[in-house]
Amino acid sequence: MTLDFEPIDDVTGPGEAKSNIDVLARLFPDAVVDGTVDIDALRDLLGDDAAPSSAEAFGLRWPGMAEARRLSTLPATGTLLPKPGESVDWNTTRNIVIEGDNLEVLRLLRRGYTNKVDVIYIDPPYNTGNDFIYDDKRTTSQTDHETAAGQRDDKGMLQVGEGSDRTQDRKAGASRHTAWLSMMYPRLLVAQHLLKDTGVIIVAIDDSEHARLKLLLDRVYGAENFIANIIWQGGRKNDSRYVSVGHDYMLIYAKNEGSLRDKGIRWREERSADEATREAAKTAWAESGQDQEKATTLMKAWISSLPEGHPAKENNRFYEFEPDGRVFRKRDISWPGGGGPRYDVVHPITGLPVKVPSRGWIYSKPERMQQDIDAGLIVWGKDHNEYINR
Repeated sequence: MTLDFEPIDDVTGPGEAKSNIDVLARLFPDAVVDGTVDIDALRDLLGDDAAPSSAEAFGLRWPGMAEARRLSTLPATGTLLPKPGESVDWNTTRNIVIEGDNLEVLRLLRRGYTNKVDVIYIDPPYNTGNDFIYDDKRTTSQTDHETAAGQRDDKGMLQVGEGSDRTQDRKAGASRHTAWLSMMYPRLLVAQHLLKDTGVIIVAIDDSEHARLKLLLDRVYGAENFIANIIWQGGRKNDSRYVSVGHDYMLIYAKNEGSLRDKGIRWREERSADEATREAAKTAWAESGQDQEKATTLMKAWISSLPEGHPAKENNRFYEFEPDGRVFRKRDISWPGGGGPRYDVVHPITGLPVKVPSRGWIYSKPERMQQDIDAGLIVWGKDHNEYINR
C-alpha cells in the first residue's frame, strides 16, 4: 500500500501568472493579445466598475505590496521527494509532513490541491523585533525602503530633523512591519486557492501584528467572510513592565461564509455529558414501558444518583420525554430582557392562541416560530391556557 497523491495534469498551477492570463483570455479574449493583457482594453470591458490606477481605495497598503503579490503568482520551481527511511508507518499512514520553504511548498500543493482543503491552520512568526527573518529571494536596503515609504524626497534626502515627524523608531518599526506583511501576503493568497468553498483558515497571532493581520485577511478573504477573533489565554509574564499579557489570538475566516450558511453548517462541540444522558434516557424509556411520566421520574432519579461534579448533574433542569420517547429539557421561549414581539401562536388541539410570555416571544417573526413548530421543537401545554416552551 502506498500513499495516494493528487494527480497533476499540468505543470501550470491555478493562481500562477500564466494561469491567470488564460482565465482572462477565456473571459475577455479582446483584452489578451499574444499572451499579453491589454490593461486599457480590460478596463473598457469592465466598464464603470473598473477603477483607474490612480483611484484611492480603502484598505491596507505598504511599500513592496505589489512585489509581494507577484510572488504568489510565480510557478513552483522545486519538487517533493519522499523519504521513506525517515518516516513512520510509510505504507499505512494518511499523514504527510513536508519540510521546506512554506511559500514554495504552498505553490507545489496548489497544483494538485486547489479547492480541496478543509482547514488551514498557520502559526506565523509574531514579529517581535528579534525573531523574524524574511528573504523570499529578494532584499531591500534601508534606503530603498525609506524611498518607497516616502521617507526620502525625490533627491534622496532623508526627511529628518526640524519639522519632521519621522523618528528613527518609527522608521525602524515601519520597515519591520513592511517586511512581515510582504512575507504573509503571498502565502495567504496561495492558501486561499487551496481551500474548498466551505474551507476555513485559522491564523495565530499576538498583539504586535494583530491589527495589520486582520486588515490583510480582510483583503485576501473578504471582510464578509470573517468568522471570529478568538482569544487564547496562556501563561502570564511576571517580568512585564506595564501589563502582563498572556494571551494570543486566533483569527478565523471562511473562504465563503455564504456557502457554509447555505449548506446549514454549524460548528458544535458535543458536551461530555451528552452520550451518558442519551444512554440513560434509552434505559429509562425502556424500563418505564414507554410511559412519559415514569420515564421522567426514572431520569430524575438517575441525575440525583450521579456523583458531585459529574457534567450531567451540573444542569439542574430535569429532562422530560415526548410521546415518541425523545428526551428534552424545557427552554425559555421569551425575549431576554423584555419588550419582545407579540403575535398569535395557535395551540394544535384547541385551535386557540396560547399565552404570550410577559417579555414577548424570543423570535421576532411568526415565520421563525413556525419553523420550530414544524420541526417538532415546541413543548405544548395541555391546552392554550398554559405557556409553551422550546
